[in-house]
Amino acid sequence: MRKFLLAAILSLAAAGCQTAGTRYSRDDKSERSMLRDQTIRLNGFYNLARDCRLIGIPDVRIVSSTSGGQLAGRTETGFPSFRDGTPQAACNTRRSPARAVYYAPRPGFVGSDQVVFEVFWKDGEVWRETYTLTVR
Repeated sequence: MRKFLLAAILSLAAAGCQTAGTRYSRDDKSERSMLRDQTIRLNGFYNLARDCRLIGIPDVRIVSSTSGGQLAGRTETGFPSFRDGTPQAACNTRRSPARAVYYAPRPGFVGSDQVVFEVFWKDGEVWRETYTLTVR
């Protein structure tokens, strides 16, 4: 009887250890068109406090690689575009550091491509970004 109870407890504990995958606080899907042999900036991620101080630059990780091009993340400075009415909207007038994500099709590639990446914010949030790209 003891062995049975021990086996039942261990199997319940093991069942509770299964991972359900990442829960995204935001899961965006976008479509973009571009000309072949050009690099485009897909997005820039600014992590600023209400007073425009830098909280930290988010990390970007590729989830699925592209078949028709290359995805690259870079740290750069630029002007954010926070929505009007948000506390950080005042930050839009000054340059701030950000993590930007760029897509470059391989030379001569024309067609559809899809890229998926995750953005890891310093507060623990994880966003997923999916871009369907049409290269002409």
